[in-house]
Amino acid sequence: MTDTRLGYAAAGAALLLGCAHVAVVSATAQGPFGAGLAAWIAVPSLMALGFAAAAVALARHGDRPARPRWAVWTAGAAAVVTALLVPAGIAPLLTGDPLGVFLGPAPYALVCVPPFAALTWRSRSSGGAPAR
Repeated sequence: MTDTRLGYAAAGAALLLGCAHVAVVSATAQGPFGAGLAAWIAVPSLMALGFAAAAVALARHGDRPARPRWAVWTAGAAAVVTALLVPAGIAPLLTGDPLGVFLGPAPYALVCVPPFAALTWRSRSSGGAPAR
């Protein structure tokens, strides 16, 4: 898989994560819509949008050796953050509720971990070493 396809796959996974967060939090919100709920919806969604922007920047850069450093770091951060969300989101899976699968971040974050880890790995390994 070329870096371009991998970058666009990671961007799509990040957008899926952001949209799933908005849908799940909006559907399960209890009480009035206030500033706290708006922040709880907006901040993780904007983070997912930033992850997608970094993946698109790496995808557009393609296989060229010099990649934007901010995008590589952001893709690495996305891999770490989504990997940490998987065990943190396991609890809704264990409730016995059939819809519990969709209520936590685990299934959506699990979709993000492989493409962002692979994108970070390929971005760091394919252009960082000087030629001898």
